[in-house]
Amino acid sequence: MRHAHRLMAALVGLWVGSLAGASEVVPKRPLLPEDIAAIRWVASPAVSPGGEQVAYLVIEWEQESQSERKSTLWLAATDASQPPRAVAAEHCRVGQPQWSPAGRSLAFLSPGTTNKGTKQVFVLAADESKATPLTDSAENVESFQWSPDGKAIAYLALAARTDGDSTAAKTDDKPIEVGKNRRNMLLWLVDVGSGKSRPVTDSNQHVLDIAWAPDNQQFAVTAAPSSDFDDIYQHTSLLVTGRDSGKTSRVLNGQVGGGFNVAWSPDGGTIAFPERTTKRITSRLALVSAQGGESRDLLAGYLGSPFERIQWSADSKQLWVQTFEGTQVRLLKVNPADGSFERFANQIQNFWRYSVSQDGRYVVLNAETGQCPPNLFVFSEGRQQRQLTDMNPQLAQFALGNVREVTWKSKRDGRIIYGVVVTPHDYQPGHPRPTIVELHGGPTGWWWSWLGTYVSRGQYFASHGFVTFLPNPRGSANLGVEFTEANIGDWGGGDYRDVMDGVDALIEQKIADPERLAIGGGSYGGYLTAWTTTQTNRFRAAVVDAGFVDLVTYNLTIDIAKPMRDFLQGDEIRNRAFFHSRSPLTFIEQCKTPTLVLHGDKDERVPLSNGRSWHRGLKFLGIETEMVVYPGGGHLLTRRDHQLDSMRRVLAWYEGHLREN
Repeated sequence: MRHAHRLMAALVGLWVGSLAGASEVVPKRPLLPEDIAAIRWVASPAVSPGGEQVAYLVIEWEQESQSERKSTLWLAATDASQPPRAVAAEHCRVGQPQWSPAGRSLAFLSPGTTNKGTKQVFVLAADESKATPLTDSAENVESFQWSPDGKAIAYLALAARTDGDSTAAKTDDKPIEVGKNRRNMLLWLVDVGSGKSRPVTDSNQHVLDIAWAPDNQQFAVTAAPSSDFDDIYQHTSLLVTGRDSGKTSRVLNGQVGGGFNVAWSPDGGTIAFPERTTKRITSRLALVSAQGGESRDLLAGYLGSPFERIQWSADSKQLWVQTFEGTQVRLLKVNPADGSFERFANQIQNFWRYSVSQDGRYVVLNAETGQCPPNLFVFSEGRQQRQLTDMNPQLAQFALGNVREVTWKSKRDGRIIYGVVVTPHDYQPGHPRPTIVELHGGPTGWWWSWLGTYVSRGQYFASHGFVTFLPNPRGSANLGVEFTEANIGDWGGGDYRDVMDGVDALIEQKIADPERLAIGGGSYGGYLTAWTTTQTNRFRAAVVDAGFVDLVTYNLTIDIAKPMRDFLQGDEIRNRAFFHSRSPLTFIEQCKTPTLVLHGDKDERVPLSNGRSWHRGLKFLGIETEMVVYPGGGHLLTRRDHQLDSMRRVLAWYEGHLREN
């Protein structure tokens, strides 16, 4: 508690200090990578069943560590009658706070106070004085859920190790038998009163998600035959499993997708779940009777994509659904009978997660704007929205850009395409600026409002004087199923044209300087960047970050080969000619763009050979290029020093090629 008081005093001091200096006009300065790393994130809001308070996490970098973020647990009164306070302060790696159904206990995941143990479920005492471990799992608890009666907690954890499993082999430097000895995730049950745990399912299936039945005696389970990604992608089913027997009583669906959770209605009649569409690369929100039968698409024709979280109302007459539309995150209140819906809190631009009280009267969002990362907002009946936190007041000192949604028409087929433009704070209409095009991954990703991270760098670039254009071309998951599936079999085709049409629109509006353009992206965005530089020489500079360049060898070396085959409508062996025709490496001799290549040497999603191939190919051809490899880096860089280095290098590369001498 002393730690919390010191932190509150510091925050008050910052507030008072900002008032004292309000009369002074201090020039705003550009963002530095260290400023982005210093941002504190509010995450995982969980409102109490009665709506009186909300638990949430504050995530920030450890001051003394280059590789660890700390995640601490906080509580805030929804009526703002008292300031937010840290609880269980000795725990610095907290995850997934959840209230018991009666609201008397708060559970969360933590590796303990030493931060070196396996993640367990802890329960915070009613007086907030101490958190006690409830589970004693040999492996990390990955997720958990309270039973409806509050007497038990179901959780997911890996099956126990065996001497020959592949995970143990990695640890012990023993030979690894590829594809063998995989361990599946099991469903476990712990009694809250006694603390005794037992497995519910056996190791013959890999459990991905669960939802309690309202009678406390069954679970809706999504499970695959094994933890192999292709098994998960192709063979995940929705099952009903008995609490006592652990046996499957019925299979409800065999085409389960991902993107959001499974949820059992409180009246016991219906289960909501993500169902793969016919083309398989995306999911729709489906309902099925808990007794079995045909599923139905609840939001058929909706121009948006459900993701992250769905939740039933207590009377089962409404589903809360988080979706993405255009460039905004929406919260829908959907009628399960006919799929009609209304949008909740339209004044909120974007949010990462929501939480609803048991009676539906209180809704909490960690919402963000184009100028500010997430803060907690609460909505309650008959009252205006209330902001509960101000996590990053220091951002007021920076020259942040103006963020707005833009649309343009595809010259190819007339589709309306959405994107985001960030203009510098001193931008004057009619005066074009050097412009950086940032391409997202996926390809089913999307861009939205706060763009101030090491991955989404729109505000970083804008604060240094660049316009940043972030398009959501066809294939993005922001305009419904048909749009997401629109680049199947057409990578580097319609998506590339959508990007270039957007660039042309900005040039016509005198926002982008046609003589000073750059382009970059990561993962699929890295692929599309490399592809673009083989199709046009309009860009002065490019950054290919964890991008793949040869679709044949790429698909033979990755862990997601089956989805790639669905995207490209064939396999890399028998459909080799087509794969080559959509590979940047095939056309590398047409690339004249100076290119910075970034890659982590432990990237298993896009192996390092892709980055090396592009860099060495360009170097052989005499094209200006540099490459940086991050030791231990995966598909995303997780070390603070690596993230800072990446941001510095990317900005320096663009400045070196876009600035006038």
